[in-house]
Amino acid sequence: MSAATACARLALKVSPRVARTELAGLWPDGCLHLCLAAQPVNRTANAAALALLAKRLRIGRRRISHVRGAASSTKLVQIDGMTLADVRACLAH
Repeated sequence: MSAATACARLALKVSPRVARTELAGLWPDGCLHLCLAAQPVNRTANAAALALLAKRLRIGRRRISHVRGAASSTKLVQIDGMTLADVRACLAH
């Protein structure tokens, strides 16, 4: 699989309305926990989650899309052009 056709799917657990936007680590089930200062109104928390992920992965925001859970605190996102190993390596730093 080439980098151009690679894609990774990542489970997220999002906690909106917290004091600071940050990656909070991994849950025991493997979900990446995101704390967001944004309100879950008009999809601002979704946009903040994807923007934070894109910034940490150093990729364009358009390469990340919702697969499932856009209206839920538990989400599944797809990251185009990266493998799951690439994503984990970027998030580890």
